[in-house]
Amino acid sequence: MSLPTKFKYNLFLLTIAGILATAVGVIIIDQIDRQYLQNWLTEMGFLAPVVYIIFYTLSTLLIFPSTPLNLTGGAIFGVWWGRLWTTIAALIAAIAAFAFTRTIGQQFISHKLAGKWEAIDGEIRQGGLFYMFAIRLLPIITYGLVNFAARMTSIKI
Repeated sequence: MSLPTKFKYNLFLLTIAGILATAVGVIIIDQIDRQYLQNWLTEMGFLAPVVYIIFYTLSTLLIFPSTPLNLTGGAIFGVWWGRLWTTIAALIAAIAAFAFTRTIGQQFISHKLAGKWEAIDGEIRQGGLFYMFAIRLLPIITYGLVNFAARMTSIKI
């Protein structure tokens, strides 16, 4: 069963918006004064990772592209600490989006996509976890969207 044309069009627009937002994020990151940022992080102390994790989580929940955030984590905290804080933030955001969709958003989304989502769920049910891993590796699809969509499928947390 193929996807409806309107859904494909919306997915295309979302992809273009994600690419543009990622490009803008990368350009903004390049413009940051690194010395000022390092001084500010030093002053913040142990709160710097906490603020980063909160910002990353909220940005992901608002479906902003995470690629600039991932790059920022590495640029700010270094490769290893940046990877750790980014991983923690991504996990928190995924669980929060999954829980939100399960409790509040599921009825709204089910109503909006009635009849269309069953086809997608059927495909994902066949491939299961492989689809989720593959989709997460695509930089043009935001983590927030994947997190929300995962709950609508048969995949468990």
